[in-house]
Amino acid sequence: MTIKQIRKIRDFGIYQKFDWEAATPDFNNFNLTYGWNYCGKTTLSRVFRCFELGQKHPDYNTATFELEDTDGNKYSEVSFPTKLNIRVFNTDFISDNLKWNEGIEPIFMLGEQNIKLQADLEAEKIIQTKTQEKLQSQQAKKKELNDKMYYALSNKASEIKNTLTLTNFTKVHFEPKVISVAKDITTTLLSAADVQKFIGIYKSTEKKGELSPIVLKLPNIPQLQKEANELLSVIVTAKVIEKLKSNPTLNEWVRVGKELHKDKEQCEFCEINRITQKRRFSIYVEK
Repeated sequence: MTIKQIRKIRDFGIYQKFDWEAATPDFNNFNLTYGWNYCGKTTLSRVFRCFELGQKHPDYNTATFELEDTDGNKYSEVSFPTKLNIRVFNTDFISDNLKWNEGIEPIFMLGEQNIKLQADLEAEKIIQTKTQEKLQSQQAKKKELNDKMYYALSNKASEIKNTLTLTNFTKVHFEPKVISVAKDITTTLLSAADVQKFIGIYKSTEKKGELSPIVLKLPNIPQLQKEANELLSVIVTAKVIEKLKSNPTLNEWVRVGKELHKDKEQCEFCEINRITQKRRFSIYVEK
């Protein structure tokens, strides 16, 4: 696309009512525009840059303008946000895309994206600084609360030790009890009156009544010894059935039968007779 002419410009800075005159030559492949300062060169470049960006210049929101190319196509602000294949290098481009790094001269950043990233980095640095300040403040508050808790536990442990006349009772002994009570939601705290009442009972020197004697009833040890000796003197031996001993086939049949009926209560062959302990085990007791 080659721009042929600027057909009109309205309300755009110095160009309040501009129309391309018939005597004005059309643009060529290379064109030079020159003039005094503030005669409208930069403003004219801003018209082209509006088509590059696909939006009006923020300082001239009410402006209207129109270009025509060599093919007779016309383009105006009405076609925005459609962008044309136009590139403009002017003071606006420098402001938007070239930014000198304040800390490392003479390096500069080129491009809107890099400038945005730099701005985001600066914003993150500010957030980081504020976060660090907040962290330091919270850490100071935490230390202050820990110190208060330490001295509160130590003082209360000392008070308990003196009140109950304990030999050794410090924060180390007292703190676990406080944590245990705090975790137990069923705990009911005593009133101040109840505390004083129990302390009074603890310190009371009133003579108590004598304790009832404890009577222990022991079993008959000699009788238990006699019964144990009788049980230990019993000798258990296996009873060998002569018929099975003399007949290996029958003996094997009995052995297999015992295995098959190990967990059975009824005979698998006849399905009538119960298997008693006497039938299950061929043993006898001999004293």
